[in-house]
Amino acid sequence: MRHRDSRAGKMLLMLALGGALLAAGGAFAFLHFRGGGADAQAAADAGENGEGGTEEQVRAQTFGPEQTLDLGEFLVNVLDRSDVLRYLKAKVSVVVQEIGADPERAEGESSHGSKAKDEAPQLPPDEHRLARDAVVEVLSSQRFEELRDDQGRQHLRKLLQQRLDQALKTYRVNQVLITDFVMQ
Repeated sequence: MRHRDSRAGKMLLMLALGGALLAAGGAFAFLHFRGGGADAQAAADAGENGEGGTEEQVRAQTFGPEQTLDLGEFLVNVLDRSDVLRYLKAKVSVVVQEIGADPERAEGESSHGSKAKDEAPQLPPDEHRLARDAVVEVLSSQRFEELRDDQGRQHLRKLLQQRLDQALKTYRVNQVLITDFVMQ
């Protein structure tokens, strides 16, 4: 009987170690692929220990300068209370910071290439398509009545920011700007 108990104990120990190893690997992968990585963790640790870490300094170490990028104009259908189709036209811009960018890089210059002085910075084409898709998804899921007041539009900005932050893997979305808003 003792032989079986010893085997069960070893098996339990191996399972516990395997689970711990799996959890550590998952945590590493999450931090690494979300843009945090070891550099962000080291910067956060330095900030917690009082070793040169205001929140602004930690942010500057892991994110590029803020840029305002235009996503363009959107025209979508929204339903009203009576399930009648209405129209919503909105022009949307986002204030973003590139994840893992060199903070020393000049304002307005991204790792996707320098922009001419008269040319506005833009998302890379694949990310631009993902961002536009996310905006259309959020806008078209809204109800006409919900968007009629400031509180509803503020909620819409928050929804857009959350969804865009999920969609854009190489940028952190700090703010959503709705520069044109017409409902009919």
